[in-house]
Amino acid sequence: MRGVVPSAARRVLSCGLLIFLLPLAAPASDGIECTVRLVPSPDTDGDGLTDGQEQYWETDPNDPDTDKDRMNDGDEVFAGTQATNYNSNLRLLDIASGTNAIVRWTTVAGRSYEPYRSDSLLETWTNVLPGHVTETNEAPEGEEQAADSLPPAAVPRFYRIRVLPP
Repeated sequence: MRGVVPSAARRVLSCGLLIFLLPLAAPASDGIECTVRLVPSPDTDGDGLTDGQEQYWETDPNDPDTDKDRMNDGDEVFAGTQATNYNSNLRLLDIASGTNAIVRWTTVAGRSYEPYRSDSLLETWTNVLPGHVTETNEAPEGEEQAADSLPPAAVPRFYRIRVLPP
């Protein structure tokens, strides 16, 4: 018969969506018995961070944009910006036109970015570069730029920046 660890002798270890109940002491000779149960963690404000993650990042679980910079907390954590600092966010700084458009945006050290362009918000987006740009020089935050190889268009051209997963 396997040893049973009474509830009072268990400690709780929480890791995101999982909560592990681990015995404080092993039963006599039968080894350790662990119970694992999935516990859904709510995302009260719908920003992509669970309420537990909001506590970790020190953001408001009832407000999807704690610092009011128009970028939700979950997107800021993914982008590597500070979700509690209004001045820390991913944004296009400017697009200089000339022979080629030069797109300039804010960056975070260690993150990689891909600038995209389209002649219509409803059409396919094309990467301006053959690869991506990784911010390695400026910490914690800086700027990068990329030149669009296409000449200026007769129609408005749209740009956006994609942050790659860390």
